[in-house]
Amino acid sequence: MKARVAIGIDIGGTNTKLALVTNEGAIRGAKSFKTQDYPDFPAYLKELTRQIQELIELKKTTSLAETPIAGIGVGAPNANWNNGHIVSPVNLKWGKVDLAHQLEAAVGLPVELDNDANTAAIGEALFGVAKGERDFIMVTLGTGVGTGIYAEGQIIRSVNGKAGEGGHIVIEKDGRQCACGGKGHLEAYASSPGVELTGEKIFGRKITAKEVSDLCTKGDALANKTVDETAEWLGLGLSTMAAVLNPTMFVLAGGVSQISEDFDKRVQHWLDVYAFKAIRHEARVRTTSTNQENGSVLGAAALILHGKH
Repeated sequence: MKARVAIGIDIGGTNTKLALVTNEGAIRGAKSFKTQDYPDFPAYLKELTRQIQELIELKKTTSLAETPIAGIGVGAPNANWNNGHIVSPVNLKWGKVDLAHQLEAAVGLPVELDNDANTAAIGEALFGVAKGERDFIMVTLGTGVGTGIYAEGQIIRSVNGKAGEGGHIVIEKDGRQCACGGKGHLEAYASSPGVELTGEKIFGRKITAKEVSDLCTKGDALANKTVDETAEWLGLGLSTMAAVLNPTMFVLAGGVSQISEDFDKRVQHWLDVYAFKAIRHEARVRTTSTNQENGSVLGAAALILHGKH
């Protein structure tokens, strides 16, 4: 295959990551900056453009110097792949923005945009633990909870790109307030803020998700209880997805997926407890095998290098 390169960008609620990516999935010049430092979208776009220009200059000093950049792939929350818009993401305060066309105008390269969980799923399907799987669900556990759904070998997007918002299924009636405004959503329990709320209830004080993880590694009983309760909530949510979509695999990614060394096994246990009996034990829970920092960047670049799937 002729060498090709694209820029992959993952816009998260906390950080934005970007890198040069080859069609074999090799990453060059990975960079990141704080998304939350730019609550105003024009200022964010200016910084993103500056970071992209730095990557373009960096490419000139590498073995990819003579390989033209085919374009820019972007994964972002609440992204509509059909029109290139990001629509009022829960953890960003931009409202509705036409990111794809504005970024194209700023950098002079074609831009493809998709939901960030979809791009994570594409990266996993091409380069990770889900390679060869036709029916799997990518579950990103960070500031929020996102799901990218592969069914019969292709991403499910729906007419306006909003299919796969698994973080907003209801798992507890009149439960915790979700950042989107709803109540009892999976995101309010299985995201890093959700871990912190569970930890606060169990420890009787405010505690960060990182502190829970560190204490769990040291064998702390309260931290272990916090992690297991988080795994139970997530397993409950995945059991609903399994009943509807019957995937062969759930792939966990993001900071919460690493909160304990055995988090995927804990989630597997609770998924099997709550799953519909006819499909119990059919869906395996795995942790991403692509780089935790760059899995979504790989999938975003693949929108350019390998098509939209």
